Amino acid sequence: MSTVDVAAGSRTSARPPARLARGVLSNFDIAAATLANIAPAMSFYFGFATIVATAGIAAPLTVIAAAVAIALLGNTLSQFSRSRPSTGSFVTFVGRAFGGYAAVVTAVVLCTGYIIAVASVVAISGGFTQIILNKYLSINIPWQLLSALLTLGFPLAVYLFVGWENSAAMAEETADPRASVGRAIFASVALVAVVYVFLAYATVVGFNDKAGALTGANIPFLTAAGGVGSFLLFLADIAGFTSILSSLISATNSQARILFSSGREGLLPSVTARLTERGKTPWVAFLVFLGLGLGLSYVFGWNTNPVTFFGEIATMGTILIALTYLVANLALPVYFRRFHRDRFSPVTHPVLPPLGAAAIAYPLYELVKPGQPAPFDHYPLIAGGVVVVAVIYGGIMYSRDRTLGERVGSVVADAD
Repeated sequence: MSTVDVAAGSRTSARPPARLARGVLSNFDIAAATLANIAPAMSFYFGFATIVATAGIAAPLTVIAAAVAIALLGNTLSQFSRSRPSTGSFVTFVGRAFGGYAAVVTAVVLCTGYIIAVASVVAISGGFTQIILNKYLSINIPWQLLSALLTLGFPLAVYLFVGWENSAAMAEETADPRASVGRAIFASVALVAVVYVFLAYATVVGFNDKAGALTGANIPFLTAAGGVGSFLLFLADIAGFTSILSSLISATNSQARILFSSGREGLLPSVTARLTERGKTPWVAFLVFLGLGLGLSYVFGWNTNPVTFFGEIATMGTILIALTYLVANLALPVYFRRFHRDRFSPVTHPVLPPLGAAAIAYPLYELVKPGQPAPFDHYPLIAGGVVVVAVIYGGIMYSRDRTLGERVGSVVADAD
């Protein structure tokens, strides 16, 4: 594999920044990739029981409220992408608003959150495959082995040839990033919201509105589907399996590109900005991202049921990701005040972003509030530790190079 070595972030380097392939993805490509990244079947199968445990049979209404919160965040992401489409996504947006130091801190917090979260997908890819093989073929292969096979082989092969990811981080590879990203975001959120609400009501009805029975099932929707008919259960199993693999591919690709962009701009080690010579794909960022995800799933989930581990480790990652979402909402009005006063809208910029921040703040508080059972009671401390490390690392990096803020978002997706 021939590669391009990039001296990203070096003030003395005369080399132009490494660029991903331009204009290779259509609107349909990024919308499909965004949906794959959300992975509705996987997310619903392994997350709905937790929602019911806290919200009861009103869980479908909770799903609707969450869709509204994400739609408000979608406005923030869309507005940023129309102004400055960038592979750096939230790192670029926060950095442009608040400066280079904030960009470094965001890069560490967000990438750490994504790596922790993808560990849940890595574990469940092997865990659900183990369930299916045992159910239909009476073959029992340890999930740890299946996760390793699915993670470092299949996604890598697809990644090197396709290279799709979620909408904002794939802006550099689209023909019209300023418009395409927003379309992909809102279309995906709307479609997934409809699917989630339908599945939520179907599952609640399948358990006769009994929240206790629903939360007691290992995978509630599959239990409900099996109660209707074996063929429906088979289709649900296939949907879950394909959803997990699509999430593994798409999520890894999108977050690897954010890691690549941060390395290219000198926010993180420049080795993560290396590209393959032919395909222009960030292979080092991909291997680092997925390798750490697999390592986390082994270290913390080896002796844990993968379905249980999925909910636990995904919650830990969500704390850091949601924190980034909140800051990004606050960054939008600041950014437009600083750089685009002529386009500052009295509703879109000062009103909707704070509403989005408030919508994210409540579930974030629920994740970190005191008095939660183990291991969830440890997660606020771990998240706080990550933030402290990011703050210290950001201070060191910014003290060494005050030009970091100038490089954040310097590579605009549709600029030469």
